[in-house]
Amino acid sequence: MPDLIWGIHPVQEKLKNNPKLVQKILVKYGGQGKARQSIIDLARSRSVSVQFEKEEVLDHIVGHSHHQGIVAYIQEVSYKTLEDILSYAAPTTYGLILVLDGIVDPQNLGSLIRSGHAAGVQGAVIPKDRSAQVTGTVEKVAAGALTYVPVARVTNIVRALETLKEAGYWVIGTAARATTGRFAVANEADKTIYETDFKTNVALVVGGEAKGMRPLVRRHCDLMVSIPMLGKVSSLNAAVAGAVILFEIVRQRTADG
Repeated sequence: MPDLIWGIHPVQEKLKNNPKLVQKILVKYGGQGKARQSIIDLARSRSVSVQFEKEEVLDHIVGHSHHQGIVAYIQEVSYKTLEDILSYAAPTTYGLILVLDGIVDPQNLGSLIRSGHAAGVQGAVIPKDRSAQVTGTVEKVAAGALTYVPVARVTNIVRALETLKEAGYWVIGTAARATTGRFAVANEADKTIYETDFKTNVALVVGGEAKGMRPLVRRHCDLMVSIPMLGKVSSLNAAVAGAVILFEIVRQRTADG
């Protein structure tokens, strides 16, 4: 059964890098504009069928109007295995894998994958259950990053962490306050992110929005880190906290470059 993706950037990246996965694209009638015309031209150059539809038809297919006049039918998402991700060469000297323990909001999942790609992750790991999966909404928020960030779906996050440790990864968890599920509370962490040396192979674990990381997952982390806060509202949501830590990792790894 085909999946749907929508929006200019996700469809464009899919056509550029995985055109064989695209079955056809639907484009809004009239007023295509330069960006949409470039997608039409790209699709035709890749022998992908282009079909024009009224805007209300696209709204009905997608379920909302936030599609920018571009919708694509693609082959069903093909998840990778953890072993696949471990086999990929890291973009930098050290490996970086994003482990997402129960992110249920597709917007947060897409945002974390987008930030992860910008920070040079070689892949992301999500659980099969009690987690958002890769959908059109995730693809749209990720803005094309899923073309470059392979996602492994695993049945057991704890077992995945043990596999990562055996492969030489330091498993670092993000601290959260149990009562709010918000991130970066220092008294739950071993160190702040600025006291932590990320110049090693890192598997960064970000917990879910409601309660943060599950206790069993937390116990399997080698280290828990926090983000120092100066404001009176001392919390960040999962996607923002993950991005802050990812780019501290980037800063440390590129400081001497």
